Amino acid sequence: YLGRIEQSDPRIEALGVTDYFCIETYKEVRRRQAAGRLTDVRFLFPNVELRIDTKTAADRAINIHLLFSPTDGNHEAEIERNLGKLKFEFGEREYACTRADLIALGRAHDPQQTDERGALKAGANQFKTSLRDLKGLFKAERWMRENCLAAIATKTGDGTAGLQNDDAFAAT
Repeated sequence: YLGRIEQSDPRIEALGVTDYFCIETYKEVRRRQAAGRLTDVRFLFPNVELRIDTKTAADRAINIHLLFSPTDGNHEAEIERNLGKLKFEFGEREYACTRADLIALGRAHDPQQTDERGALKAGANQFKTSLRDLKGLFKAERWMRENCLAAIATKTGDGTAGLQNDDAFAAT
């Protein structure tokens, strides 16, 4: 992955690293950059992909990307703190959008998940937030308003385009 970016033509100077509901891959890429990789990449930023519980006509959740500015020296901790405020209920338990709770959710949803990576993937696949909760997070957290841009996918399969023919979402 890093080698292909380093060999790209034209050179990649800005790179958003996407993870579902976390910044684990971003933190690893950042560590590797600090160790001498990706020397041409001058702007590296985290892109957290979330799913909201609103469904498209094809019965798919809508994806939202949170693009974070890396200029705050404490941005990783702030991102994780803010993501942890998002909640999902399953099996009479509330799960936070944290690594530990996503793993716990994955194991609760699919008890066959014995390793952390598989459980994290299963938990991230199940976790949905609401548009109301996400808007509330931006309203309550100045740091989010100053350091995060929300982008909504418009692709027919997983974005708001899947709602365009549904009058029930006109006000939303």
